[in-house]
Amino acid sequence: MGKGVEFLLIQYDTIATLHQDAKEVGDKRLNFLLTFIGVVITVLIAAPQFVDFVRFTWIFFTGITFSLLLGLITFRKMLQRRETTIVYRRRLARIARWFSENDPSIIPGLPYTINENDIPMDWPKRRWGRWGTTAFSVLLINCILVILFILYISVALIQVQPYYLSIPVAAVGAIVTWWLLNIYKRAWMRAAEQRDYRA
Repeated sequence: MGKGVEFLLIQYDTIATLHQDAKEVGDKRLNFLLTFIGVVITVLIAAPQFVDFVRFTWIFFTGITFSLLLGLITFRKMLQRRETTIVYRRRLARIARWFSENDPSIIPGLPYTINENDIPMDWPKRRWGRWGTTAFSVLLINCILVILFILYISVALIQVQPYYLSIPVAAVGAIVTWWLLNIYKRAWMRAAEQRDYRA
């Protein structure tokens, strides 16, 4: 075995390990976010029994604000994770292609196809598969937090009458949040494509 082949094998094994680690980190971040929000909701449910309205309002704003900040940070981390995993997949495909050209019999045993050298950085459009991604889950969580934030302000503080008028306002807030985060996502992925192109 030549030194070049041995080097490529080591690189393939290293990148494959890093790729798997990046996927697992994303799942852990999502689980942490869900756990944190679960704790906040539990506190908010129990708090009215022990504190007055003013203190509860402070607790609510503190909990929702920190949850939303953590959600936004986690969303950004999910975009970083997507970029990292795609870059690793592309590198794995390039190494696998080199080996497959010299020995096509290895192709059935490869974990990923050798044609992933141009796998898109962004989630494919018009595919339902992207709706199950961790980034989509975090995006949805952030929209729900915005809805809760707006509903509490309009109903408990401003006391909008009738109450149901607060629902469309909250829905608009969630839609705007969804739209802005998707714009941010697309801009991030375009920049990530350029970064990988220059690498």
